[in-house]
Amino acid sequence: AHRLVLEANAPGLARLCEGSDKSTPVRIPDVEPQVFLQLLQYVYGGDISPDWENDAKKFIDAADKYEVIDLKVEAEAWHVTYSKFTVDNVIE
Repeated sequence: AHRLVLEANAPGLARLCEGSDKSTPVRIPDVEPQVFLQLLQYVYGGDISPDWENDAKKFIDAADKYEVIDLKVEAEAWHVTYSKFTVDNVIE
């Protein structure tokens, strides 16, 4: 059941888990634990309440990497709302 949920809502994460043994943990070294926990809650249909003002970019990166498209779009909207764009940071 978990695999189907991941394949439908987070294809990148599903692919990461494909080759792993069911008893072997999958390491996620490049996403902060609280961001990843909320990403999983989102994938499984739960409500999340991230600190968008401070963490929107982290959610964009994690959602992009694991292909959680709706979360990425939502985080991008918040990022645009809270960010102050300048010539120096517009490329980020």
